[in-house]
Amino acid sequence: MNGAREMLSERYANIASNFRKLFPEAEYFSIYRAPGRVNLIGEHTDYNGLPVLPMAIRQGITICISPRDDNKVVIKNTDPSFEDIEFEIDFQIPPYPKGNWGNYCKAAFQTLQDYLPQKKEKKLLCGMNALIDGNIPAGSGLSSSSALVVATAVVINDFNKLNIDKLFLAELLAVGERYVGAEGGGMDQATSLSGKSGMVLKIDFFPLRIEYIPFPENYVIVVCNSLVEAKKSASASLAYNQRVVECRLGAAMIRKFIEDKYKTRCDIDLLGDLKKSRFSYLLKNIDNTLDRIFPKNDFTLTELSLFLKMDEEAIRERYFKLKSGSHFEPPSSGLKIKSRLRHVFTEAERVERSKECIENQKMDEFGQLMYQSHKSCAEDYEVSCPELDRLVEIAGGNGAIGSRLTGAGFGGCTVNMVHRQKVDKFKKGMIHGYYKNYFKKEQSFSDYIFVCQPSNGAQKVM
Repeated sequence: MNGAREMLSERYANIASNFRKLFPEAEYFSIYRAPGRVNLIGEHTDYNGLPVLPMAIRQGITICISPRDDNKVVIKNTDPSFEDIEFEIDFQIPPYPKGNWGNYCKAAFQTLQDYLPQKKEKKLLCGMNALIDGNIPAGSGLSSSSALVVATAVVINDFNKLNIDKLFLAELLAVGERYVGAEGGGMDQATSLSGKSGMVLKIDFFPLRIEYIPFPENYVIVVCNSLVEAKKSASASLAYNQRVVECRLGAAMIRKFIEDKYKTRCDIDLLGDLKKSRFSYLLKNIDNTLDRIFPKNDFTLTELSLFLKMDEEAIRERYFKLKSGSHFEPPSSGLKIKSRLRHVFTEAERVERSKECIENQKMDEFGQLMYQSHKSCAEDYEVSCPELDRLVEIAGGNGAIGSRLTGAGFGGCTVNMVHRQKVDKFKKGMIHGYYKNYFKKEQSFSDYIFVCQPSNGAQKVM
């Protein structure tokens, strides 16, 4: 614990020294930190209004910052591979080309600039000079992008005296991050803002609610990076958004089935709404329910039109439209509705059972739920990849009681529950079984396989 604090203090000293060199005109500066997160279980449930079970981690984004007297934003990065960014704050801030890291900073500014009219204040946010330093591997599925959005937003909130509380800020940013093009949920923002040391977060949505569960002292989470980069803002964006659209359509088809069969109004917009409705009993035997509603798995746009009794253009406008204003283009082979819903509903149930397991120290049972979750992510939701599957397989043979992908998928990391006394043996097994195939020379693997501890959420540190 003391070693971790010393490393953080060294990071703060280094970023402060670099900031002074880059912005010598700054009269004073502050330092903020926002953590990344690992999701223990509950993948792709948040944007469906169903629970997740993540924790904030010590790896995160640090931002050293000073206010400006104008509306200009100048942001530099300690990593030279990230280009400097500059832009003017306006009521509408145009994004950079897709994939540019600066869009995550712009997302925070646009979100809170949009919030000001709600306070009946037609003014622009203040500008700033900033230096950013991160130690979350990009594309690892540990939410480096949301940590950057959160860190920037916390600074804006403080500098402009907006006084937005953390839960409401998380809800604003969950929608605001869609500025970058991915139709995500609210888990990442809520975890980065509201994490607590030593605690796992059980997060429910609409409204956002957080329950804190003590993390078992005899176990640790070991993260293993697959070395396959998962860029939600670039190459994986289409596949990610496809699953969001498939779930939207699945909710619409459930609603249509219920209204036709029971001749009654049914307000289901998200899959999670079914759990809150008087038709929640349909979830008790989800396979039987899905078989009754969906005669097949894949649906073309024409078949969707017939099922929903809507013309194709209306379906495109209502269900395929993204936050960016563009429209998702479905593959000609059709959309996989039934299997996507099977994952989401069974995953939500695994979250509820996992919470009970951790509370009652039934860790072997929780570990089995983690393995089941990965199988569902791989087969029903199809967000895994061969490298992630291989990591999970190797983990099971080297002492992990549970292992699964974490984050959106399509690459990134696995999260592994390991008894504290078996961590060294587990690491050696993973290095021999996986990483030695990628790196032929002897080297440190600490950047690719590391222990995560539950951390506090975003805060001002200096």
